Amino acid sequence: MRDHSAPRIATWLLGCLLPLTDREAVLGDLIEEYAIRARSDPASMVDRWYWGQVYRSIPQAQWSAIRRGGAVTTLGTALAAFIAAGALEAATLAALAKVLGGDANQPTALSVMVGLATIVLGGHIAARIRPGAAQALAGIEMIAVVILMVTMTDSAPLWYGLTFLIIGPLAALAGGTLHVGRRTGRGRQVT
Repeated sequence: MRDHSAPRIATWLLGCLLPLTDREAVLGDLIEEYAIRARSDPASMVDRWYWGQVYRSIPQAQWSAIRRGGAVTTLGTALAAFIAAGALEAATLAALAKVLGGDANQPTALSVMVGLATIVLGGHIAARIRPGAAQALAGIEMIAVVILMVTMTDSAPLWYGLTFLIIGPLAALAGGTLHVGRRTGRGRQVT
């Protein structure tokens, strides 16, 4: 029997999206099913199955988070954080283009780093303002990138779009996790 554990990033991602009341049970069942499958199937097949389960669970987890947290306020906060992060990204890239020279709209590794950093900041601020807003921001990020990739096929290379499609939502969730990690047992902010 192999000693192969479930993909940690996938487990973390789903854990960020699940409500606290369901997190332990859902993740426990999923990891248990993973272990059963890992006994008979190749590791790569079981990993793909696990990631598939996580991705199929994301829309339902997103919808549950929005329903629990007040849909209009949560989505409004997430949308405001998305717009603010985009404005901050554009301003930062324009400033860097003036300092370093070059085109601020040209996709580069630096523009990816700036973009992801602003998404992390947006997730952090959204989570501070409204619980569940970082998860909604992750969903908005994913939808926006898909729309841009489909409608603006010649504006950026495929690697650039895929980077934001895959890592962008994770960055928003990471920003939200930074906020949650600063809470004490009583739910007050540590200063």
